[in-house]
Amino acid sequence: EHVNGFQTCAFPYSSWACVSEQSLLCSYFEEGRQRLARLDLASGRLEVLPLPFEVFEGLRVEGNRACFVGAGPAQPASVTCLDLDTLALETLRESVEGELDPALISLPESLRVSMDDGEEVPFFLYPPRNPRVRAPARSAPPLLFQRHGGPTAAARTAFSPPPHLFPRPPLPPPAPHHRPPPGARPPLP
Repeated sequence: EHVNGFQTCAFPYSSWACVSEQSLLCSYFEEGRQRLARLDLASGRLEVLPLPFEVFEGLRVEGNRACFVGAGPAQPASVTCLDLDTLALETLRESVEGELDPALISLPESLRVSMDDGEEVPFFLYPPRNPRVRAPARSAPPLLFQRHGGPTAAARTAFSPPPHLFPRPPLPPPAPHHRPPPGARPPLP
């Protein structure tokens, strides 16, 4: 089952772009993973592009180059351009600086579980991979659930490090709302 594009009201990013009068570049979802493909408009043939990303946002095409924000299970988000003739990738800007140790990144496994009513529910399992950490004997590592609210295409497999691993400058403190005392009239304009 394919879900073409996504709700632009929820995600203000383009999920397709014209390459020529004969073809367009489009993203679609399959089993909760986003793919990028070239669609031949005359034949309807869809050519899935072999890319390391599973998230494509802000897709734009100019000439033979497509640019987008791409991310994958082991690739932090980056502004990337794709040569549509050679499929060579050029990273313009990365969201995480420095090298990440692939041995420490849990990769998603697409699984399904049968519910009591017989319905199968898809989910992604991220098994622990850190070779320096082991669960105590006769125990298993903790299992955390993250609910996304659906549909299946709303699940994202993009690498998303915990914020404390890549700290940013602190944000300014929140500004409290001023509330007039009970019974007080608001000032007139």
